Amino acid sequence: MIAEFKVKSDVLFDEVRAGGRIPLIVGRGLTAKAREALGLAPSTLFRLPQNPADTGKGFTLAQKMVGRACGLAEGRASARARTANRR
Repeated sequence: MIAEFKVKSDVLFDEVRAGGRIPLIVGRGLTAKAREALGLAPSTLFRLPQNPADTGKGFTLAQKMVGRACGLAEGRASARARTANRR
């Protein structure tokens, strides 16, 4: 065996099949709207991304900046409590 790897997200296979991430997002959205308009159940054709397991590390600086720009509370309460305890 030369190399071994594991795919982190099964959604990658849908992205390849759709020709890229953006076409997948557009196609999945159009499919959902069309099925809703026709009174059909949501599609089971697309794989849905799974939420990653909570590592307890909190958010990155970039995520905090976007959160602030959107008016959301930054970070997790437990992360803030750990930071406050270090001072």
